[in-house]
Amino acid sequence: MRFAGYAAIFDRPDSGGDIVRKGAFAGAPAKGVPLFWQHDPAHRIGTIESLREDGRGLRVIGIANVTSGGSPDAELRATVTAILQALRAHGLIEV
Repeated sequence: MRFAGYAAIFDRPDSGGDIVRKGAFAGAPAKGVPLFWQHDPAHRIGTIESLREDGRGLRVIGIANVTSGGSPDAELRATVTAILQALRAHGLIEV
């Protein structure tokens, strides 16, 4: 599933209270970044195709391809799909 949205919004506290400033991702690779479930390298669920800062925040375009050991993991796929749909409903990403 291809998606686009913001991984961070500048100058606004996130759910953990962290505030990300413009320039924080200046040294980040622009593409080909692995997408992990819950930041766990053992659970790669896709790839970030594009990563760039704009006036609002860190905009990403990626593909979520939920697999476990090379075969589809239905429960994880359903969870990621539900999260992406909820983010879309709140206007935070485009799917």
